[in-house]
Amino acid sequence: MKNVVEAYFKAIKTIKPATTAIAIFFSSVTGGIAAPADLGPAYWVQNLTSTVLFTNALGKMCADGESRPNMLIELGPHSALKGPIRDTLKGIGPPTAKIAYARTVVRNSEPSHSLLNAAGAAYVRGAHDTRYWHQSCIADKHCHRDGKRDDILGTMALFSNNLEPTWRNIVRLDDVPWLREQRIQGMSVYPMAGYLAMAIEAAERRAQQHEAIFSRFEFRELKVGAALVLTDDVDTEAVITLRPYTEGTRGNSDIWDEFRICSWNTKRAWTEHCTGHVRVRINGKQQTLVSNVAETGLKHMSIQTKKVMTAATYRIDTQNMYRVLSGVGAGYGPCFQGLENYFSNPHHSRADLYLRDTKKVMYKEYEAPLSIHPALYMPTMIRSLIISANLSTIPGDFVKAWCVGGPSLSTPQPTKFDLWATSQDSTEVLINMEGLILTPMKDPNADSGGDVAELCYKIEWQPLHDDKAIAEEERQEPIDYINVTLWSPMSLPMAILPMENLLIMQYGTPDGSAKWLSEAISTETTNWKPSIYPLGEIYSCSKHVVVLQTGITSLRDLTVDVFDKAKRTLLNASHLLWVYHLDSPDAQMIVGLTRSLRSEGFGRIATLGLEAKDIEKPTPAILAAMDALWPVDGERSCKELDFRACGSDLVVPRVTNDTVANAFVHKETHEKTISVQPFYQSGRRFKLEIASPGSLDTLYFADDNVGMLGDDEIEIEVKATGLNFKDIVVAMCQLAQPWLGIECSGVISSVGKNVSSFTVGQRVVALPEGAFSTYALSRAASAAPIPENI
Repeated sequence: MKNVVEAYFKAIKTIKPATTAIAIFFSSVTGGIAAPADLGPAYWVQNLTSTVLFTNALGKMCADGESRPNMLIELGPHSALKGPIRDTLKGIGPPTAKIAYARTVVRNSEPSHSLLNAAGAAYVRGAHDTRYWHQSCIADKHCHRDGKRDDILGTMALFSNNLEPTWRNIVRLDDVPWLREQRIQGMSVYPMAGYLAMAIEAAERRAQQHEAIFSRFEFRELKVGAALVLTDDVDTEAVITLRPYTEGTRGNSDIWDEFRICSWNTKRAWTEHCTGHVRVRINGKQQTLVSNVAETGLKHMSIQTKKVMTAATYRIDTQNMYRVLSGVGAGYGPCFQGLENYFSNPHHSRADLYLRDTKKVMYKEYEAPLSIHPALYMPTMIRSLIISANLSTIPGDFVKAWCVGGPSLSTPQPTKFDLWATSQDSTEVLINMEGLILTPMKDPNADSGGDVAELCYKIEWQPLHDDKAIAEEERQEPIDYINVTLWSPMSLPMAILPMENLLIMQYGTPDGSAKWLSEAISTETTNWKPSIYPLGEIYSCSKHVVVLQTGITSLRDLTVDVFDKAKRTLLNASHLLWVYHLDSPDAQMIVGLTRSLRSEGFGRIATLGLEAKDIEKPTPAILAAMDALWPVDGERSCKELDFRACGSDLVVPRVTNDTVANAFVHKETHEKTISVQPFYQSGRRFKLEIASPGSLDTLYFADDNVGMLGDDEIEIEVKATGLNFKDIVVAMCQLAQPWLGIECSGVISSVGKNVSSFTVGQRVVALPEGAFSTYALSRAASAAPIPENI
């Protein structure tokens, strides 16, 4: 072997031994325990060339009484080591006499038999604590089902977990026949109480897992979305999931669970039907605080019950009521006709609500027990709902139902109701429903256009003198007379004000405009004595100040020095007019600053914006603003403080309705107005649409924007359209398809450039996508000519 050592080492030199190991390795090279790190290339070269120290290694393994094995298994061809093993154990002494021996391969024996014999020998020696067969969670749940199933909740899903338990149910009308008895628009619709029953059963199962004792179920934020429509030919898979309600961004609630109910069938994808929050509560009497609240609520409910009992005195014929409901598309069969002894008035009602015996329609009259039966029909929009765990589920039992609330028949609008149910012989509240909102269905044929709401506004600049004239016209008589004496230099007439009563300052790069303005004012008026001062050089509030903001100077990039000067000017001047250029957006930052100062009570600071055409001759506009703000002829000063110049006239901002924006919002958000019109109109094309999927009485024709005609397509002026069951399924929202109608006949109005088998004006039958329309596009291969003799 030494002749091949070098080649052998070169072949295995890349071997890297493991750093750790679970098993203890007794080496026949060293005769003792070998660490995992020692089993590198050099060790295996030594193993190739050194003497085999099998006896030493085995003796070392079996010498220690504490770690001595109770069985040795030989893995290899036949029992090659059986003799050396026995000799070694005999040499150690009697302590090793109990060590058993087994081999996995025996000469002239079936290998599978010998291997199983070795495994069996190891099993009886105690080697059965470790399981090497991995079984997934789903496989384990499949083998160990809890066996609980009912017609509403179903069974625990195999993919469920303890954190978010999920139940799965296959809903068939043949399995639950009483579900056929709630029919909306002729279709069997799963009842709202069915969703609640699913949530209650799920919450109860979860409470039982935690061994929690409870006395009632509480709901909130209940919302029902798409209806679950059931048909005889399709099985529907319903799934409900519970998960802890997320509070904020980091924590989950320990009290509330969020539930979500979805369904799936072969004709459509997954659909969400109902969501909400549910929890179980122990009896409130166990806690003093809760007991006080419960007592108060019980007293309030008792008062309300007596009020309803007194007010609701008009008896309602329930059978006639159910007939009327069926006539408008809401049909309830015998299992759902639970109301008896029904009394009402416009805002109160009461009745006995019976639980019908649904077992009679079930297969072999068997029905799994439920905490609340879906035959207790409930509405779809509820703010909060409390259901007692003591609610009877025995057919024939009834609860007394009470209701407060009533819609306005003259002006139908969403109305809130409060409902509750008490037991037959006590005032115990078994069901309490708050914040039920019922929304009236709108007549699609009624004019829903309405007036355009005044939601949007805009700023319009209007002449100042118009506002003053309107104010004088509206003020016909004085409201009152008030004698006011203001001991301030500004209350003195202009004639006796100090000299130099107008200070002109310039903000920005000096360009001579301040001097030019001062000279112009001195020339055109004798009421003002202007003088030019640097910005910020003002320490008295007795002066009128005009600040000229020159060029493109703005408040965007202020130095500390300039900011201090501007602040001193704005805060110390009790009467100030700041003139800026409208052609610079940055220059108008002063408008926002002055509005902020005025809102905080810092004097009467006015602004005047100049257009580019007025910048060269600003004196008329500035004098007009000064006359409006600081009149010298005894007139009242103008209340406006934001001006813009339009030549020598001034305009001020006014908030007015933005009719263009309001019309756009109205058009985009308001419901369409449906009216009877001619089917064929010049320049217009129509297609059939449905306003409320699932409600066939909301079908209407809307404008159709027909796409571009393809090269292999024909355009047909539709004369007749065929109606089949698939169209009904699409209209009922049971099949996802963006168009209605797949067969029609008509006259070709246009053909694609690759179509040679049809001509314009030819009569055809075709299979287009969207045949309920005035014009339809169809592939030429999906059309056929109508014979002349038809």
